Amino acid sequence: MTNETLASTTIRILRQPFVMKIGYDLHGLTVTGMRYLMVAKAIEDGKIECRIESSIKPKSDDELAPDTSIVAQYRASENAMIFPRENYGLFSGSEERTIFHEATHAIFDVFAKSLDDRTLGIEDEAAAVLAEAHYVRLSPKPAGNFAMWIDGPQDKALKLVDKMMAETGDFERNKRTYFLQPPQTKELRDAVAQDWHFVKFIDAQGRPTDSTGVQYIYDGVVKCYSCWVHGH
Repeated sequence: MTNETLASTTIRILRQPFVMKIGYDLHGLTVTGMRYLMVAKAIEDGKIECRIESSIKPKSDDELAPDTSIVAQYRASENAMIFPRENYGLFSGSEERTIFHEATHAIFDVFAKSLDDRTLGIEDEAAAVLAEAHYVRLSPKPAGNFAMWIDGPQDKALKLVDKMMAETGDFERNKRTYFLQPPQTKELRDAVAQDWHFVKFIDAQGRPTDSTGVQYIYDGVVKCYSCWVHGH
């Protein structure tokens, strides 16, 4: 069941005016301010839930790199965003960014092309980290510790957003969707691969493991977009 406080916080974050400046496509994954508004509407209508779960577990034993943990999650199979407590995102800029990250995954679910839309995990997470970097640059709130690790995914995402903003006049001169090319995203994808364990490695039992082809599966949130848009 959705938590009304979490839902209200998430909707508020997604409906901030500066969010409408966001518009990019990362290898077929499109992220725009309007799509965040669609996620907010889905939460408002109860089509996406915001739930509390004190301990959020990974989908598999090998999902995360060593010494990392999950603080929030979007579960496509349940159409739910999961957070550790009711006041998550109320007082912390870093928690707001995390909510924005998970809402990016929700975008891909809302706009799933079929009931079995498969997206390469490394692309999915790269697009969500890039969304966080947009949030850092566009929000008036302090960035906090977003890019505390040099050469980490957040650091690479910020550098990429800075280049995008320089080319578009802070997204004011050219408001069209910014289509990213593979050479532009290579460093971000490589950093994401390390953090999310989308790599080849030897597991705790000494077995060779390959997670480079991990896919996220989205099955959609609504069945009829025109009905939803027109309130039917």
